[in-house]
Amino acid sequence: MAFKSHEMDIKIKIGIAIKETRERKKLTQAELATISDIDRTFISHVENGSRNISMETLEKLLKGLDTTFKDFFRKRIFN
Repeated sequence: MAFKSHEMDIKIKIGIAIKETRERKKLTQAELATISDIDRTFISHVENGSRNISMETLEKLLKGLDTTFKDFFRKRIFN
């Protein structure tokens, strides 16, 4: 069953947005982990919505993805 974006848990939305951004940048989880200094398995858990992410860790990931909070949260999934 597909969920509408307004019905999804915020962890799921953030995970989807991180994965979409990472894939658009053609980065693997391992590459993003190295760039961001975050464990690859943690990135995997965040992308699938099974882990919470702190603002500090999200900031590290967004820097590794070369994007800003403003641009990240403009994604359609958050509207």
